[in-house]
Amino acid sequence: MAGNAVGFTFQAEVSNTGSLLHLLTGRALKALSDGGVDFYSVVAAVTLGKSFNVRSALGNTVRSHIMSRGGIQSVLSKALSIGWGHSGLAIEMTQTQAGTNALLLIGAFATGSTHFQAAECLSNLLSLRGCEADKLPNVDVLKHMIGYLAPFVHDLGFSKVLEHVTTTAMRAINMKRRCDTKANVYLTRQGDASDTAGAINQLMLTSQRKESHYMVTRMRGAWFSAFAAHILGMSVELRLDDAVIWAAAGSNGEVIFELGEHQISESSVQIASGQSITLVDVSGPEEDRPIILDHLVGDAFTSLISREPKIDAASKEGICRAICRLSLGFLAGKVKSRCFDYRGSSDNVFRVHEALRENLEAFGFEGTLVDSVTPCEDFQLEDDCLSALDDKTLSALKASCGLHGYTTSTRHEYVEYVHLDQRIRCVCGYVERIISGFLFAIVNLIQCRFDASKLRLREDTLLRKNDYYRNDVLKNVMLLISEDADQLLDREFHFDDYLIIGVSSGSYTICLTSILRNDCFDNEGRFLSLLSGRASVGGTQRSLIAEKPVDDDSRPSTQICVSTSLAPGSAVEPHYRPSNTNIYMDVSLIEKAILLQLSFGPNRFLATRINLSDCIENILYQNMLHCPHDPRDRFQVGQNQNLVLVGFGPIDNENRQGQQPIRLVALHGNKLEQLLTLWSISGDPIHQLFACLKCCVAAAERTACKYVVMGG
Repeated sequence: MAGNAVGFTFQAEVSNTGSLLHLLTGRALKALSDGGVDFYSVVAAVTLGKSFNVRSALGNTVRSHIMSRGGIQSVLSKALSIGWGHSGLAIEMTQTQAGTNALLLIGAFATGSTHFQAAECLSNLLSLRGCEADKLPNVDVLKHMIGYLAPFVHDLGFSKVLEHVTTTAMRAINMKRRCDTKANVYLTRQGDASDTAGAINQLMLTSQRKESHYMVTRMRGAWFSAFAAHILGMSVELRLDDAVIWAAAGSNGEVIFELGEHQISESSVQIASGQSITLVDVSGPEEDRPIILDHLVGDAFTSLISREPKIDAASKEGICRAICRLSLGFLAGKVKSRCFDYRGSSDNVFRVHEALRENLEAFGFEGTLVDSVTPCEDFQLEDDCLSALDDKTLSALKASCGLHGYTTSTRHEYVEYVHLDQRIRCVCGYVERIISGFLFAIVNLIQCRFDASKLRLREDTLLRKNDYYRNDVLKNVMLLISEDADQLLDREFHFDDYLIIGVSSGSYTICLTSILRNDCFDNEGRFLSLLSGRASVGGTQRSLIAEKPVDDDSRPSTQICVSTSLAPGSAVEPHYRPSNTNIYMDVSLIEKAILLQLSFGPNRFLATRINLSDCIENILYQNMLHCPHDPRDRFQVGQNQNLVLVGFGPIDNENRQGQQPIRLVALHGNKLEQLLTLWSISGDPIHQLFACLKCCVAAAERTACKYVVMGG
């Protein structure tokens, strides 16, 4: 690359690994091996990091941020962990400024793009910066490296800045150019990898020399602005027809991005005298794919609504109420969809309405909406989603649309709200997508426990319609959070011999909580956990967590638990009784998945194998007893009551003649043992979770199944 002022002697730098000895430590090499990351691709990225500078305030936070990220080890097997235990390579890279710069660049490329698209951009930038074609790392190799490293820096602010730029600019564009969608296309279009690399190369040079630059862009207007401001620390103005629609201060040079058409004229060039000018265009219509943003769960709804200036505060509240009405209808089985079924628990078993309240609050809605609206009834979601709106909101929406006016438009007349030049923006269609997408997100996430301060949801899924997995919450949640969800699900889920109980991709893992801890479900009926980090065994990651189906569904029949008879007048309250029965979890790695096998018994040789999937299916459809008393109340044994206390262990399911005692299984505080015990009992045992012991014993006396499992 002779004559390029910004180039560097790339091959000499790569060959001289003496300057990269920190990447040859045992921890880094083990991480490279465990993650299957190519050493040369990492060296190339770090060498590239030497050629530009990032904003110092950002660069100084990277190492402490990565080192602060922890994880969770399973209580059943220390070999299985979910989190950031594989951070050795990223930590070693942060020992130098070049490695830190490389990590931030990789994270920026991966934001809004698939890992393959990010790898193409990185490959082109490496070429522009001096890497000869025959020495260039393969795109597939770069893709794997990006997929491994990008999650470590994904939440360091770039995605949040990109979201802010896009939302602010899109609202300004919608106010200024209602019927011209080109500016929105220029703001969000993915563009060609070579054009992207060329623009970044120019920004790096301008930033390094602290110069000024004027860039007329037909792609990535928001992404370039966020990159220049947040990563490089430049002073940035994003303009539409010379009007500033977003700006940020900085000290490492200045850049103006223009989305308008007329700035290419000679008079406009004279306005920018003293600045170099670049036109960034796209190669063809196939590059019209937009940058895909993600949003913090609590900001997503407000961000998407605020892009449309025609949606006022009253309409926003009406849309919230419609989403809540549909959610309540779904939970009650009164709202149907041809593409999605709710298969979670109901209020007959767990407190699902409380889970809905918590989810609405996590999404930034008022939790009290649950109590102030009535569920939609006999509603087919695909027929007309806007019918869930109240009459006042629907009338205001049609009046403001400009396309429908006050007509009684049906769903089929809506024009899709997409990033294409030839489409007119229809507010009704946009609102319909928001209602459908947020309903989908809320109903699926209602089955998970998650940290709302860390969860980011993909915009394309929040605006997606009628394209979900009908009965699979794991797949649907992955659509909400994973950068490569569609490719992962198409490629990996053809796994007929195993039961999928967890999926791990990008920055998140969703799995059955029961493989990690004893507190494996809550009173709201959530059996899944959505966690930050990747699933791994000894540092080796897999995208799937699976269990092999147990051949024999027979329950243990040998009663080996020690029991204690309760004397009349004695008092008992929910408690835990230790036993000699243990839970075992075997963990192994196969080509596609982490394979788990659970069993319980006095030892591994006599242990009964189980499937967690069956245990959860069993508890979801049991009738849970409710009473007005405190479940923790003490109970006094009556004169004619035949009660015995037992702990965790195999259950005697044989039918015997004569009066049988009621067995109180003392498992308070260990929900995993409760889950397995309820599965192992034939019939309909009583799970004492929302009722007091006295009422549960009275109910057991009226039924054939004489078991009360202490819950909580």
